[in-house]
Amino acid sequence: MAVGRSSGRGGQSECVRGAEHNCCSDHHTAHMPLSGNDLWGLVTEAMGVCRVVAAARAGLAGLAWLMADPPQLVLVGLDSSGKTTALLRLKYGRYVNTVPTVGFNCERLRSGGCSWVAWDVGGAERVRPLWRAYTRGADAVLFVVDSSSAADRLEEARHELHVLVRRQATQSAALRRSRPPVLVLANKQDLPSARSPDDMIDALGLADLPPCQPWALAPACAVTGEGLPEAMTDLRRLFIKARRTNPSRG
Repeated sequence: MAVGRSSGRGGQSECVRGAEHNCCSDHHTAHMPLSGNDLWGLVTEAMGVCRVVAAARAGLAGLAWLMADPPQLVLVGLDSSGKTTALLRLKYGRYVNTVPTVGFNCERLRSGGCSWVAWDVGGAERVRPLWRAYTRGADAVLFVVDSSSAADRLEEARHELHVLVRRQATQSAALRRSRPPVLVLANKQDLPSARSPDDMIDALGLADLPPCQPWALAPACAVTGEGLPEAMTDLRRLFIKARRTNPSRG
């Protein structure tokens, strides 16, 4: 065991004296008053730690929502807009030939970094009153529009979209929950007559939606799958943001 070199009378070790000197030095330093700059530095550091902790908690909360029961996604839109084609492309990753949906289709799928239970509801005029039953419990809505449609069909889609948003506002207020985000899928972008995203925003009056209604528009082609992954990623972001605003699922 290293003891140290003796320094004369009393056999006191130099290393012991050194240790005592260091202890005294530390003792006096600990009791020295902090300057204003030092105090401000400590406060700033503490605030930074708090922000990091808050961000981590928010991130974990978001993960908890995604790891719970899969959110309910409802696909609606006019007939022949490509809802079922989009659903099956998201489910299987390839084009699947479809027939017009009379009632509904339901698939569990994963896209955009999130698992969904997706409901595809028919878009024929006689079926649209049924949308209400499906959107009531929806966590997100994918409103599919044929971007190559004539002006009268786009006006019809605009009308149905705004009716849907107003109904969602009433349902959400009754359930005391945040409004489900709406992602408008400007489908059939592969066709020569397809309108640009900016033209679709104008045609559908998206800028006229209430400020409290989360929405986004994404161009896509359900047949080829182009644009669908990006659209679902955008929808996931809207969904998480809405949940952070009001985590209650009603």
